[in-house]
Amino acid sequence: MRKVVTTIAVNDIRLLLRDKGGAFVTFVFPLAYCIFFGLIFATHNTSPRAIDIVIVDEDHNQQSEEFVELLKQSGAVELKMASREQAMEQVRRGNHAAYVVITEGFGKASQNVRTDDRPKIEIGLDPSRKAESEVVKGLISKYAFEFFYSHINKRLVGDVPDNQHEAWSGFTPVEIETTEIVQTRTGPSSSYDISFPQGIIWGVLGCCASFGISLVNERTTGTLSRLLVAPITRTDILAGKALACFSSTLLLGTVLFVVGMVAFNVNPQAPFHLAISLLAISTAFVGIMMFISILGKTERAVSGIGWAVLLSMAMLGGGMVPRFFMPHWMQTLSTISPVSWAILAMEGAVWRGFSTSEMLLPWSVLAGVGLLFFVIGVRGFSWPDKG
Repeated sequence: MRKVVTTIAVNDIRLLLRDKGGAFVTFVFPLAYCIFFGLIFATHNTSPRAIDIVIVDEDHNQQSEEFVELLKQSGAVELKMASREQAMEQVRRGNHAAYVVITEGFGKASQNVRTDDRPKIEIGLDPSRKAESEVVKGLISKYAFEFFYSHINKRLVGDVPDNQHEAWSGFTPVEIETTEIVQTRTGPSSSYDISFPQGIIWGVLGCCASFGISLVNERTTGTLSRLLVAPITRTDILAGKALACFSSTLLLGTVLFVVGMVAFNVNPQAPFHLAISLLAISTAFVGIMMFISILGKTERAVSGIGWAVLLSMAMLGGGMVPRFFMPHWMQTLSTISPVSWAILAMEGAVWRGFSTSEMLLPWSVLAGVGLLFFVIGVRGFSWPDKG
């Protein structure tokens, strides 16, 4: 009895290992999952991750350059220099958490800090990234204070007796003014503006996997063989499958956004842009569906490998963890995931206020992804023999 049980168990294990898709999902994908989240939270477990901000130096003198250098040396922020217009655009598009403007007259005012005319710094914040925005405000306040006392205080109060230094304890050397960039967009009206695009992505991934697996099922169970005997072409069969997937994903996105608008006050700023975004997303994932169908010979293999591919896209593209929680290099890498472009296309229409020219990039990427993967899938699809 024991020998029979052992034999059965060993045989099942061998079958699992022979199924490349099942073996990948069982052993390799969990490891990739662990490594992925380990990389994301590694910096959070040791030291705070540097936050991307854009610096605008409108004063261009020694004091402003010293302050910028102090921020660079802190390691708390990663800086990119730009003009005010470029900085606002970068934050508006979600590429950076905030911009910091060292206003004109900063250097002159910093040498007369005992007057009411204090040096001024403006901070523009992305309202969808509240946590990072609060950190940015705190960091700028901290290093502005350090800048004053390390670079200026020696000259101004170096000779002041110790018993008079208390008079400076409540003094704020730099005036900081914050704004949420209302000139260009209002930001998400609620958390649902952010959660609905992510939720829709998961529905789209489900449709994509289901239709890809069903295509393999029809091949292995003989359905495609019977269809090939009928007076229809292979092109007709694949076009019908593609149309079903396209229609389902488009209907899914439309219905969920209608629910969001009716029940959760999700009001797209550009409904026409949103409609095109849903069309582009449906196009992209029809192609990915076709590609998934050629990743294995059996339904089980395609199911395992297909979901591994889709989950990887979701993890890397911000479907599981918002991109701003990721390390900087991973945020850059996430652009290879269609999920990242799909979320950007929906957010651009819902609350980011993208213009038509700005929407062209995510639309083009999604359409290109769909076409490329569909062609690869069609050419690699294994057809059963007729009869």
